[in-house]
Amino acid sequence: NITLQQSNWSEDIDLSGYTIELPEGSVEDNENQLINYLFSVFIDPGILQNINSNEILTINVDITGLKFESVVGIIDTISFSTNIVENINYEYIPVSLDGGVPDSYRDEINPQGLLPSLVVNDQIITQSTAQIEFIEENFSGTSLFPRDPIARARSRAFSQVIACEIHPIIGPKIQRYLIEKHNIDSKNILSWYQRWMYHGFDTLEELLSKRETPMQYCYDVKPTVADIYLIPQLINARLVNMDLEKYPTLLKIDELCRSISEFENSMPENQPDYPGTGHENLNLAEKLTLSIADQHFLDDPKI
Repeated sequence: NITLQQSNWSEDIDLSGYTIELPEGSVEDNENQLINYLFSVFIDPGILQNINSNEILTINVDITGLKFESVVGIIDTISFSTNIVENINYEYIPVSLDGGVPDSYRDEINPQGLLPSLVVNDQIITQSTAQIEFIEENFSGTSLFPRDPIARARSRAFSQVIACEIHPIIGPKIQRYLIEKHNIDSKNILSWYQRWMYHGFDTLEELLSKRETPMQYCYDVKPTVADIYLIPQLINARLVNMDLEKYPTLLKIDELCRSISEFENSMPENQPDYPGTGHENLNLAEKLTLSIADQHFLDDPKI
């Protein structure tokens, strides 16, 4: 069995009847991997909500052929809650994309005209990956990265498949370029979009299938940067009616993440400036008019 214990509570998890395949090597070499495995497979996430994140957690593992005690001092590595930023007041400032990104936004906030932008003490930080790293390094709360260094690197790599390989070639700027410069119709724009989404999702599903220790989430027993990047792309895929049934691991993680309030609160339909439905099948890409900056992009003979 496994026993979790803090000063004011304890919980016993009975593993009778289960066969557990232990990693090769000593317990000391594999303790973190083993604990992550036990938590991801056998411990109900509801139990983790009892944990006091300000107090050391003692984990006693008693399995046939294996018995040890582990003291966990950094509770966020096994926390279920995705408190991406805790105790931070922020202001949500919507930017209308009806007619293209406003020139005022380009001039004053982000010369790329991309969203989102993070403003901290009048200092502007662009690009989502840089923003996530900044939040991780400067604010307290549940870590957005796995504690294990290999899992941490893999979580970053997974997120970059989305940020660097999928999103850049299906974004509105590329769609507008294909429409305006090459007269690509909506049917072929949709085909382009889906082709690169399928290509990327094939990669993501295969990456997760190669994990030595399957987790509830992508690379940890809590959501990390990999999960944060994955869920929005699945939303995009559904908007263009993609068949996602061949990605069971991605869908399982999506369902789990969507059950967490922080993910649900971040959904597009829950934002104050949500325009409603009507973005299906990339109709938005056809309707967008080009801003002055985008027109310069299209007129550049070097492009």
